Amino acid sequence: MAKALQCVICGKIKRVRQVVKHKNFLLNNDAVICTDCVNDIGKPEHKDELIALCQLMNIPYVDSMVKEVFDDGKLFTDYLKKIAPSKKYVTFLDSEFEVVSQVDKQKDFQVTDEIEQKWGAGYNQDEYYKFELSLKRLTNIKTPNTQFELMRYIQNVKLQIALDQSLKIGDSNAIQKLRKSYSEDLKDLGLDSVLNAADDGMESLGQRIKKWENHEPIPEKKSLEDVDNIKEYISKWFVIPMKRVFGLADESEVNELYANGD
Repeated sequence: MAKALQCVICGKIKRVRQVVKHKNFLLNNDAVICTDCVNDIGKPEHKDELIALCQLMNIPYVDSMVKEVFDDGKLFTDYLKKIAPSKKYVTFLDSEFEVVSQVDKQKDFQVTDEIEQKWGAGYNQDEYYKFELSLKRLTNIKTPNTQFELMRYIQNVKLQIALDQSLKIGDSNAIQKLRKSYSEDLKDLGLDSVLNAADDGMESLGQRIKKWENHEPIPEKKSLEDVDNIKEYISKWFVIPMKRVFGLADESEVNELYANGD
């Protein structure tokens, strides 16, 4: 009789021909990942989950090869077959992610009617792009709560652009007035302390949170702890199966695996 194995993702019992090979040395040979799970999770529209799957399997995520496979209408298991013989791409550390340069982003930028209405007519594409980039910088730091606050953000961006222009041409009178107006406006919007801490507004959420914590710790709140039940998921589908493999799981933990019809 063929050997039955338990998938660490779905928890279902699978046969050898129903599982894929992985390179995660932390997983016991009996702790496997089934083909149904990898093809269900490994989809181009779920890029974050797809990358997380590659990380779990300790296989490289190579953006160009992923696109090639999915553009041909194939499955993630076909990607695994394609990358398996590669000597360049061996583990997840060999991954290559898509990098879009700022120049490419600006080249692809299109001025829509909505953008023109937001900023007013008469500007060129580069100016509209700078406006949108500066606005994104502010909204990344603090999302405007009302349409009026968004309008204030737009005015603040125009003040910043005007200040930059006066600095460029060396208009000392305009610099002094614009700098004062810009600083006061930032303070009114509650953005001055964050920007003065050299936050560029385009950093990752984790980087921005770290900087905010330097000024005022984020309050701990029970309702914000493990909102997605990740801890329970890992415990049920990884920790308990691993304990079971080594004979360390007790009866209540084994029963938990099959609770709720799983």
